[in-house]
Order: sequence, then structure tokens, then C-alpha cells
Amino acid sequence: MFTGHPALDLVGALIIALFVAWFVLLFRLGRELRSRHPELWQRLGEPEWLRPGGRRPKGLMRFIFQGQFREARDPAVDRIGVGLRVVFVAYVLLLAVWTTLAFG
Repeated sequence: MFTGHPALDLVGALIIALFVAWFVLLFRLGRELRSRHPELWQRLGEPEWLRPGGRRPKGLMRFIFQGQFREARDPAVDRIGVGLRVVFVAYVLLLAVWTTLAFG
């Protein structure tokens, strides 16, 4: 992904960082929901998204982007949910920028 083109390399590094941040936040969301909000965890299908072959969450994107995480009425879950939204949007935008710079 590193090309020697400074802008392209910077955007590529940011994309990698956002990819890692997405999974860190997903792990934290899972931990919070499993321990403090089991009803929401069950509604997502009790996913194990970080395990190879683990169950994938049912409606995860809907849960995040429709703000269903707010049903927990928990500031920690709210911060994680908003963080996931920001990371996803930033990832998509930076991927578009990287594509434009690379193939432009």
C-alpha cells in the first residue's frame, strides 16, 4: 500500500488505522453489551465477530447507523456507537480519496 507518493501513503496509513480502530471499537461494544446490556446483545444474535468462524452480528450496521445502541441509555455504549459511525464514514471517505489519488 506504500507507494512513495506522500499523500497516497498518508491516506493509506490512515485507512489502515481506521480499519484497526473499527475492530477495537467492535470489541469494546461487544464487551459492554455482553456484560451490561444482555438484551441488546441477544438481539444482535450474540455475535462472536472477532473469532475465526464466529457468528456475525445480525443487523450490526442497522444497530449502529439507526442509533439503536442508544436504547442502552449508557454513556459508554453511546460513545462507542458514535465512534463506530465516525470511523466508518471516515474510512469510506478516505478510501474514496485514496482511490482518486491512486487511479485518478
